[in-house]
Amino acid sequence: MAGTTRTAGICFSDADADGGWIERHGDTYRYHVHLTSGGEVFTATVPDVAATGARESDALDRLEVALAARLRATKAAGEPLPRADVPATTGAVSRVVIVRLG
Repeated sequence: MAGTTRTAGICFSDADADGGWIERHGDTYRYHVHLTSGGEVFTATVPDVAATGARESDALDRLEVALAARLRATKAAGEPLPRADVPATTGAVSRVVIVRLG
């Protein structure tokens, strides 16, 4: 199971060949987030979703909430989930957020 992460019996999703996420068990997704700092504001981004905050943790928390809402709406509409393979911009730091819809 290369590329799959298991923690406490929860199986996260893997990237497929097209960069989208494959749901394995339940509604838990792992996304790589690109985090940049512009002065006193941090910006966290994934494809089509972005959030800002005064601290890195604020931006990541807000992004997790926004991403969960986007994933719920996308799944409800029967559309494919947002891609996760967008390369980081210059100067961005990579972080991981875990989004649980259930």
